[in-house]
Amino acid sequence: MTIGEPSDPVPQEPEDSQPPRRPEPMSVGTVLEVGIGVTARRWRTMLGLALLFAGPAALFTAAAGSHLNGVAEDIFERFDPLLAGSLPVLTAAEVERLTEALGVLAVATLLAGALGSIGAVAISAAVLGPRDAWGAELVAATRIALRRTPGVVAFMLVTSAVMTGLVLMALVAITLATTTLTPGSIAQGGPGAFVALIIAVALFVALAYLTMRWAGAYPAMAVEGLGWRAALRRSWALTADHVLRVACVVVFAALLTLVASTALAQLILAPLGAILVDDAGLDAALLQTLVVAAATVLLAPFPPALLAVLYADLRARRPAPPGPARAGGPQAG
Repeated sequence: MTIGEPSDPVPQEPEDSQPPRRPEPMSVGTVLEVGIGVTARRWRTMLGLALLFAGPAALFTAAAGSHLNGVAEDIFERFDPLLAGSLPVLTAAEVERLTEALGVLAVATLLAGALGSIGAVAISAAVLGPRDAWGAELVAATRIALRRTPGVVAFMLVTSAVMTGLVLMALVAITLATTTLTPGSIAQGGPGAFVALIIAVALFVALAYLTMRWAGAYPAMAVEGLGWRAALRRSWALTADHVLRVACVVVFAALLTLVASTALAQLILAPLGAILVDDAGLDAALLQTLVVAAATVLLAPFPPALLAVLYADLRARRPAPPGPARAGGPQAG
């Protein structure tokens, strides 16, 4: 190179170059709008997943609840609450029947919870997965959910144990407060009752807070292929600064599902009540239980779909940490 000949140019950053901006967080209304839109566009897939997972769960709980109601009515019908000496003193056989019915209900509730959780993973996979024919979407989401079943069960056991431990500790604290600080019953008031109220409120806040921080675990399992430990950590990281927004989405989803299922059940009961109850002689309580269960199944995909949309929004602004590629789950856009 001769004197005066320019050297190799040094690459220069453009003056107006800026780091890529992360998208703004979705509002709660936008999450609801997107969730409703996705559920409506993929209604065949959502209906199939609801029938596959939420359907058996609803039947288990409805059958166990009806069995318990029948046993309770049969046992307590001989007691007249208006008579002074009609206190329900049960025989050993009646206690055994009632305990058995409660046990059946407990087992049915656990099975329903497990099926609902596995279904939530499947719905998350369907919402955040690539668009395809509804049959292919249904099969792919079901496969992902079944592969995540051990992690889902472990997640349920661990989180249930943590919450049960908190409840037991709160009950012990309330008992100590009411027995040591307040002589007599809690209805008499005093410092013990006040401390017990504070403990109860703190327990409610703690359980609600943990529920919100764990809300992204199932979508993380579906999309990122995580086990239960990694899914808990991922959800905890994603929701760190968005607990209130997660709570709003969860509450709105629960309220909308409750209102919609009640309205749908009434719309179904109105024409069927006279036909099946009056003409066919079907038990009115049984019919109402079945209709409410059917309405609940039809709307079951809505809450997990909203949480999947919210998870995708949180994940877009906080990508997964670098690491080995994870297989087995759909890639969220």
